[in-house]
Amino acid sequence: MAPDPYAGADDSTSVIGTVHLVLAITALITVLIDPVVVQTLPDGAWLVFAGFTLHNVALYVLAHAGKHSTQGRFSTWIDLVWYTILVSITGSDNSLFFLFYFFAILVSSFRSGFDEGARITLASAVLYSLTARSTIGSAELLQVLLRAAFLLSLGYMIARWGEANLLQKRRLALLRDVSRLSNPRFGIDHTISDVMQRVRQFFHADSGVMVSRRAASARWMLRIFNASGARGADLPPQSGSDTGPLMMSLPGGMPVMYTRPLVRCLPWSGHYCCYDGEQWIDCDDDAGERLAELLDARSFISTPLTIQNSEGRAFMASTSASYAKADLMFLCQIAAQVVPVLENIYLLDRLATEAALRERRKISHDLHDSTVQPYIGLSHTLTALREKTGADNPLLAEIDILAKMAAQVVRDLRHYVGGFARETSISEPLFYGALRHHVRQVRLIYGIDIRLDTPGPIAIGDRLAAAAVHLISEGISNIRKHTAARVGCVRLRCNQALFSIEIENPNDAGPVQAFTPVSICERTGSLGGSVRIEQRSPASTAVCIDIPV
Repeated sequence: MAPDPYAGADDSTSVIGTVHLVLAITALITVLIDPVVVQTLPDGAWLVFAGFTLHNVALYVLAHAGKHSTQGRFSTWIDLVWYTILVSITGSDNSLFFLFYFFAILVSSFRSGFDEGARITLASAVLYSLTARSTIGSAELLQVLLRAAFLLSLGYMIARWGEANLLQKRRLALLRDVSRLSNPRFGIDHTISDVMQRVRQFFHADSGVMVSRRAASARWMLRIFNASGARGADLPPQSGSDTGPLMMSLPGGMPVMYTRPLVRCLPWSGHYCCYDGEQWIDCDDDAGERLAELLDARSFISTPLTIQNSEGRAFMASTSASYAKADLMFLCQIAAQVVPVLENIYLLDRLATEAALRERRKISHDLHDSTVQPYIGLSHTLTALREKTGADNPLLAEIDILAKMAAQVVRDLRHYVGGFARETSISEPLFYGALRHHVRQVRLIYGIDIRLDTPGPIAIGDRLAAAAVHLISEGISNIRKHTAARVGCVRLRCNQALFSIEIENPNDAGPVQAFTPVSICERTGSLGGSVRIEQRSPASTAVCIDIPV
């Protein structure tokens, strides 16, 4: 089983090691100062006490040496065996070592939760009961059974307290994480995806679902999050209904919990209810059952979401787990924590977009006056020179090529300046289109063949796509200016953590000296990424850019 990312940090290893040492010393002192115990010990008992002491001293040394694995579950089960032997040789009905069982229960419960604590509790009660000798009287047997019952009841409570303590740590860790996920550079969609995946892992849900739409819009957006990733789709309104899709047919504005009955003839084994802010209300319609069938889930919890001018719901669905009311209330707390974060990202994104649009318009005017006009003059000059050149002039063909290149550059600049003033972002289709257009221009004008290697659609935000176009353009420009290579390759890769760009070109003259592409490093650094230069075999150089997403 994969470790729980929200189990909380465990800093009790050294404390548990110290308690092990205290238990060993206590056992020795007990048998040394009580002559009655010494007289009743069987032959070989001192070997048992010596082994118990050495075992606990070893655990103490390893714990303080940082060997955390020595304090795992296996060590707790070994402790149970030692405690059972001590109780057996000192008399099960009145042995003081009976109390040692509670230490094992405490350790397992507060470190591993209820399941492990309950197992240790049951094993402790069984092992202690087995220490009762058949020769003892009924009074002593009754005392052993009462102690075993006391061990079971108190161990159960300790296991529950341990589970509650771990759950509280996990909840605090999740709330801390979701409040730190606000990064306007990645956009609101990336933040929603990250939050939903973390919440899904916390609730051990098979899938997380979010449905939303803008105010006064008939288009619903559905996002599904599971172990394989995230995907989205548009949902039409439900036929014959004004309430939108089925997922929004639950009691409006209220969190909802549904668990399918184990057997249809036993409806009390399931529950379908909502919370109005003051009390729980049982729901008697069939929306919960129909939605559970749609989600292919036995149980789900849902909370309403209102982000800026949009409405929607978030769902956590499981095919095996049975969610409780406490789970639903915590999901509402997560929503209350996340919604302000998303609204801040939305606001910052709008401010950045409006500021960028104003700056782009200013830059477009500057480009038109300082860059486009000189190229237009150059194009006109070449056209006039072409007209003055006779048909028998050997430079005629080269002048034609220059005139066509200048005209093409003017068209490209006008298209770029016009689009620069209007476009505020680069979507995925425009991203690929911009790269292919730039590669064609480099092949046409400079005769350098650049190959684009993209495995498939790349899920990056608009702003990152725009930055990637600039980085790749700069890398291709470096190949043209600083190498004699006539071919090159641009590889794009993206996973859940990194967006990687590799710009590679061959070196016919062999390995090159170490260098730093300053402009690429500065732009990548502003995105929180890193740049490295790799010398590959056969002789080639690759500029590798890694940007976190």
